[in-house]
Amino acid sequence: QSESERPGNVIVFTNLREKVQEVVTSLQESDSKESPSPLKPAAFIGQSQRRGKGAGMNQKTQQKVLKQFRTGDVNILVATCVAEEGLDIPEVSLIVCYDPSVSPGRNIQRMGRTGRKEEGKVIYLLNEGKENDDYNHSIESAKKIHSALRSDGHYLSLSPSSRMIPHRLRPKPTLMEDTGGVASLGRVKEWTVPDDKRAEEGRRR
Repeated sequence: QSESERPGNVIVFTNLREKVQEVVTSLQESDSKESPSPLKPAAFIGQSQRRGKGAGMNQKTQQKVLKQFRTGDVNILVATCVAEEGLDIPEVSLIVCYDPSVSPGRNIQRMGRTGRKEEGKVIYLLNEGKENDDYNHSIESAKKIHSALRSDGHYLSLSPSSRMIPHRLRPKPTLMEDTGGVASLGRVKEWTVPDDKRAEEGRRR
C-alpha cells in the first residue's frame, strides 16, 4: 500500500506499562487468518533494566517499533508517557487516551502528537465519577494557563517559592575556569553583609 492508501496512524496512551500489553493483546484478538484485521498494534514503553512484570524496552527495540510505525507495518502505537514528547514520531490522525492524565501539560503534549499536517482527533475514555471530574478539572486548569499566557501585562509564576537564605546575606556568583579550560559558573565565592546590617548584628551581640 502507498502512504496515501494506508489508514491513519493511531497512538493509544496509557499510564501504566502493564496496561500497555493488555491493550495490545485485546487489539490483536480481532485478527484471524479467515478475517485479517487492519489493526496492527505494537507496544512502546520506556527503557528500564527491570525484568518481569513492568519491564521496559531497550533502545534497539524502541527504534525498531518506531521504524515499523513510519512504514505502516504498525499503525497503532500503544504507549506510556515516553511517547508524549522528545521522540521523532510521525504524524498521527488519532490520539486515544485510555486512562487520562490529570496534568494539563501532559494532556497538551498528547494532543500535540496529532493535527500537525492535517486535522486530527483526540478521544478520551472516561468513567463516570472521579475520572470525569479529574478530566474536567484538567481542562479548566489548561484554559487558565492559556489565558494567563495570552494576557498582556501579566506574567505567569509556575513555581513561587520563599527565599531560602536570610535577606542580610547577598551571595555573589563568580565566573570561574574549570580544569578543562571551559568557563563555567562556579560555586558562590563570597557572602556579603550590608554595612547597616553588620552594625545591627554588632549591637545585638
